[in-house]
Amino acid sequence: MKSAMGQGFMKLGSRYGEVGYFVVKFDCEGCEYSLLTLPRDIISYGDEHVMEVHGTPSPIIDKLSECGFKVNVVFPGTYSIIHFHKKL
Repeated sequence: MKSAMGQGFMKLGSRYGEVGYFVVKFDCEGCEYSLLTLPRDIISYGDEHVMEVHGTPSPIIDKLSECGFKVNVVFPGTYSIIHFHKKL
């Protein structure tokens, strides 16, 4: 059974996948960690992910790096702004 977040990604991916570029933005006070439970193929629907991470960003950085994304920490600190984009 897929999570609600995973189902949302699948719907968006199937709807917008043919259209072109797909950017995912997370800014919801801690829900960014739910990304860790999603399989790679669902995370890969997005071409870019931009998120504000509260706490330690390393698990999220590791997960998206494993999914083939390049990492750019835009603003490090107590909360971090991180930009991930697919490697070319």
